[in-house]
Amino acid sequence: MVIYGISSIESCEPPGLQLSLVILMKRMFSWIGEVEVFDPLISLAESKVLTALGCSVQTVNEQEANWRHDLLSNMTLFGNKFEVYEQHVSECKNLRLANSRKHILAIRKFFMSSKAGHNAPVFEKCQQKAKNFMCSCLAKDDRNSSKTPGGLIYRQRWNNMYFVTRDAFLATTYFDYLASAGKYLKCSSGSVSPNKFLSFSKSQVDYIPGDNPRATK
Repeated sequence: MVIYGISSIESCEPPGLQLSLVILMKRMFSWIGEVEVFDPLISLAESKVLTALGCSVQTVNEQEANWRHDLLSNMTLFGNKFEVYEQHVSECKNLRLANSRKHILAIRKFFMSSKAGHNAPVFEKCQQKAKNFMCSCLAKDDRNSSKTPGGLIYRQRWNNMYFVTRDAFLATTYFDYLASAGKYLKCSSGSVSPNKFLSFSKSQVDYIPGDNPRATK
């Protein structure tokens, strides 16, 4: 997996969350090999942090070498919505950065109609695991996540807040996916609307600063 243009993980929150998601995916899925990062704007300190987290920091943009119609089928692109790239192109004053985003927009029609091909079983397994995990968080699965009497996700005695914030973040990300696709999640206990994921995330995040039965942080 190669991460392009992650931006500053030190000064911006979204890049840090995106990096966290990548690290979680690497831990959960054996088919994700080495994680490589390319961004000419990251600092030396950030480069050292990425290396300490098990990532390999690249100095050459290999994406450009593979950006050909006969090689696109071998690539899987995880990124922002195409609308975000369109906004960047219209607002970006840096010609080089604007042109790089146009490369991404150029494959939009291929992306919307493409198939997973020989990688389909891998992505189907990944998608099914994500569905099961989300259903369990919302208590809609046969094997649901444990919760405290006050409704807080409970994974383990020590450092449980790590799992609480992780699950809340993943639920918000899944909401964005369902909402943009106009879909509902089908669980064993029934369908779940996208808004249920936002409600779940809010309940977990609000619990931490004091919205809980004990009114404690």
